[in-house]
Amino acid sequence: MEVHYISGRFKTKLQTGHVPMTLVLGYMRSGSSLTADIIRVNHGDFYIFEPLHGLIEFSVKQNRSISFLNGTEQRLSYNDTDIEKLKTEMMLNWFTCNFQDIDLNSLYNEFIHIYTPEHDLYFNCTRQDRSNDSSLAMNIAPCISILQKACVEANSRTYKTIRLHTASVGYLLKRLPSLKVIHLVRDPRAIFHSQLIGNLTQSNRNHFQSFSRLFCGKMLEDIRNVKLLTVKYQGRIQRLVYENLALNPIEVSKSIYNFLRAQFTIKVKEYVDSLTTGPIVRCEYCTRRGNSTYNAFKWMQNITSMYLHIIDKNCREVYREVGYSGNISLYNESWNPNIYQLKATL
Repeated sequence: MEVHYISGRFKTKLQTGHVPMTLVLGYMRSGSSLTADIIRVNHGDFYIFEPLHGLIEFSVKQNRSISFLNGTEQRLSYNDTDIEKLKTEMMLNWFTCNFQDIDLNSLYNEFIHIYTPEHDLYFNCTRQDRSNDSSLAMNIAPCISILQKACVEANSRTYKTIRLHTASVGYLLKRLPSLKVIHLVRDPRAIFHSQLIGNLTQSNRNHFQSFSRLFCGKMLEDIRNVKLLTVKYQGRIQRLVYENLALNPIEVSKSIYNFLRAQFTIKVKEYVDSLTTGPIVRCEYCTRRGNSTYNAFKWMQNITSMYLHIIDKNCREVYREVGYSGNISLYNESWNPNIYQLKATL
């Protein structure tokens, strides 16, 4: 089916159809890249890594205008009440191959080349030197059809993001009948430890107090939003606990594929094995890092008591909702779900 959609910029036919669509919704250092890699290995999938990265990091956070192919511009601050609405609109455009209405920084983002080299024909096209005074729009416009063809002809479409609030997911589920959503959660202690050693958050006590409180407040709100959405959109949105995937990669990957009604082939199994077993690989941003159990729980060996105390204080409600234990003496004790939590989890 084709749905007529009117944004402030174009009147476009959205390519909805019955193409299976998957949104992996996670947090920075939660395992969302690994999860998406497991899903996208499925034959003929169209995948974009962090489609909102260019919009947020190069426009909004830099206080620069958000520009579009037709020449229109708008400016939003990171805390603007309309920013979530715009992010949702952009995700709808990505899912429906409506690249004409996506902001230029997203379409020009180097992440497309770094994380999805299968789109290099498009990416390299946007980097051609057309003229000395060519604008970003002029570089992108001749290349859009390459990306659109790949998207429209794909057997499925998968996007993973850490930059979308679960409050927006209901709208996407309503507009996209074939969309399924995986909400990925991970022990906040592991997330914060990974962010700290990667210098992705400030380490001073006052900042960390505030940051961890806000982060776990958002995670708790997301968890509760997803609870409501699972009732309204039964069979279309599911929680995934990263520790469960790390401990049981094949079994849980099969459950993910079953949820998505996709075929878990020998090729997929071998790929999951290659990502989650073998020697430890020291690489902060790649997904092929060896023993997944070790990687998921190595934070326990190194986290300091100061950070642990702050996280425990600010995140205890998240522990309770998901089933994380305060006892971290053994890795298999850190996630201790009750019957409901097991039922709510892939």
